Amino acid sequence: MARSTLLRIAPALAVAFACAAPVAAETEEILARKLEAIWKTAVPGDSTVSTFYGLRLRIQSDNGISLAAGHALVTLDAAGKIRHRALLPQRKDEGYSSVPLEGGDFLVQPNAAAVGQLRLSRLSADGVARFTAQERLPKDILAILHDAVLLPDGHVAAAASYGPGPNDVLALLVFDAAGRRVGDHRTTIFLPASEGFTRIFTHLRDRELLDLAVMGMGSRPSGSGPFRKLYGLAGEIPVGTEAAFLGAGSLRCSAMNADGAAIVGVADAKGEDKRLTLRWYDYAGEQSAARTLDEADACQIAIRRDGGSLVWLAPRKLLALDDGAKPLWRAELPEDAAAIGWMSEGDIVAVHPAASGMNVVRYVAH
Repeated sequence: MARSTLLRIAPALAVAFACAAPVAAETEEILARKLEAIWKTAVPGDSTVSTFYGLRLRIQSDNGISLAAGHALVTLDAAGKIRHRALLPQRKDEGYSSVPLEGGDFLVQPNAAAVGQLRLSRLSADGVARFTAQERLPKDILAILHDAVLLPDGHVAAAASYGPGPNDVLALLVFDAAGRRVGDHRTTIFLPASEGFTRIFTHLRDRELLDLAVMGMGSRPSGSGPFRKLYGLAGEIPVGTEAAFLGAGSLRCSAMNADGAAIVGVADAKGEDKRLTLRWYDYAGEQSAARTLDEADACQIAIRRDGGSLVWLAPRKLLALDDGAKPLWRAELPEDAAAIGWMSEGDIVAVHPAASGMNVVRYVAH
């Protein structure tokens, strides 16, 4: 079994929810706010990249913005000025799966979903390669990078999957600063078209990594649904808990804050009810509460360091909740968005499609 620099297993997912009923419909009056744009910056990139590859936006600790969209990697400061821009080579019938990392780098899979190999590169904000790691695979097996995080020790943990498509092996891969693979934990779990929804999260305490969680959409004999799998360290051996399925439904989005509290957004698996339901899970992985929201084409959950969350119901609706999951306010974006982020001061960043490239806009909510 491969070595890992992962962490010891620790309990995760504790959240308090001030709601007496286990399921609450969004019928109570919620304060409506109006969004005002304070700056708009045109950037290159493709806002129409599918969830298979994903349009990824990360708000950095200094409120800088890292954006990956197809072949374009863009970094802006909090005032909307482009600080770095890297345009990767575009080849026919090839696409990129790119993930912004904490600190400003990107983990990139060129020729994403190609069979016979998994190639990952860590690039600086300027597009300079810090490392490239490659794994040869059987000619009929493809590998997909789903998500990645930068660990406190400088290593990169990536969630990937392998299989003939749809994939049936979930992998947690850990790379050191030189690109050497120092951790590799694999689990057989059928992933039905979950490429755009599988995410990896860190559980930290004062920069100490307590555990990692991978959340995605999986399948088992009794049916498919969202799952959570925790990873820790026993010596230098990566250890993963058994995947815990988090109820029924089709996963649309998920998030976990630094304290380990988690939220999943699910929709009706049959597609008959397009409303989104948020579900919260406690320490033991039991559902503690749920809230049914409006219909949504897609969703995204942004979590600030204070535990508050902002839910985007695509294409335009926003709902802010405090760290106890109580609704604070709602708002509507002035135009369709492709991704959102939440700054530490409470301002919202949205990526909007444009005639050429995209517009990144910072809004304040009044």
